[in-house]
Amino acid sequence: MLQLQFSKPEGKDFIHLILFECTGPPGGAKHVSRNGAKICVSAVMDENTPAGKIHMTPYELNRYSLPYLQKHYIYRKKDSVSRFVRAVYYCEICHYHIWTVAQAVSHFTAREHIDNEEKEAMSKKLESLPEPVKDQMASVEIILHQQCKSAVLTDEQYEMAKSIASSLSLLLQTNVHKNVSLSLFGSYYMKLATASSDVNLALTCPPELSFGQSLFRVKETLEDSTIGIVSLCAV
Repeated sequence: MLQLQFSKPEGKDFIHLILFECTGPPGGAKHVSRNGAKICVSAVMDENTPAGKIHMTPYELNRYSLPYLQKHYIYRKKDSVSRFVRAVYYCEICHYHIWTVAQAVSHFTAREHIDNEEKEAMSKKLESLPEPVKDQMASVEIILHQQCKSAVLTDEQYEMAKSIASSLSLLLQTNVHKNVSLSLFGSYYMKLATASSDVNLALTCPPELSFGQSLFRVKETLEDSTIGIVSLCAV
């Protein structure tokens, strides 16, 4: 079952659409996965507007605003992407098409854009630093080797993690589906884990079940078992 939710944050120039996939019995369905999108409010046109006009009428570019917006990595849109034919601005660090100055201001004051600006500033700072000399690189290499030797897990610890994955796979194949399986993922798979690393596992789902249904059934099975606390997330 799918559920679509609409919301409009106060003072923002966009509508937030969220699509949930629900599973479970009627009246007690739970949201197990979702996808979202934002639609610029000022881009929504009257339902009687001819289709030809929608595809031919971009918003007016405010040239006086460009120097101000460019400080926030928002530039005049150069491409001709058909999906965003009415957009006139483009945020290069968020890859976001923008219709109006008001929407641009709303965008660059949002947390996501601010975080991307900070990342961009740090990247530029790193690029401007002089490259390390040969002796510095040699010292760093020695330190890294020492840290790896002291922090790396033993073969026995990796085998224990494999055993956990195998045991959980058998449990899920018995209670969820015979084609469900778990395998080592991330730092344990690459053998780069340390004592503080989580044992990350990749879930292989059968084609008969959606990804949301598989996660929901796995979660129920683990909660009913005596294994302990397991965190599930979609990557």
